[in-house]
Amino acid sequence: MFLTRVHLEPTLVEAYGKVPGGAWLVLDAVLQALEPESDRLLGMELSPASLLVEQVGNDPVVLLLDETRAEVVAEGVRRALSGSPGFGCRTVMRAGSWRSWHRSGVLE
Repeated sequence: MFLTRVHLEPTLVEAYGKVPGGAWLVLDAVLQALEPESDRLLGMELSPASLLVEQVGNDPVVLLLDETRAEVVAEGVRRALSGSPGFGCRTVMRAGSWRSWHRSGVLE
């Protein structure tokens, strides 16, 4: 299990646990895709840990957090990882599809 947290302003990445190389590729692709939206995203009241990369099985899943209260984020992450994103976060990239998604550069 691993977790990365990305602070958008200033850009800072923290990692906990052993993060597989594929997850770093996903995270980089997500940050690049979000770059044109950074002004709008930074205008929102996002959690300081605004991007979360979690492992589901052997695949990374990227979540964009839109809530600051820990219990709400935890519930949202739980729902997202079970396949039904809830309040607190939304799935940016589902597990298992990151290679084709990375090439296309399109957020799902």
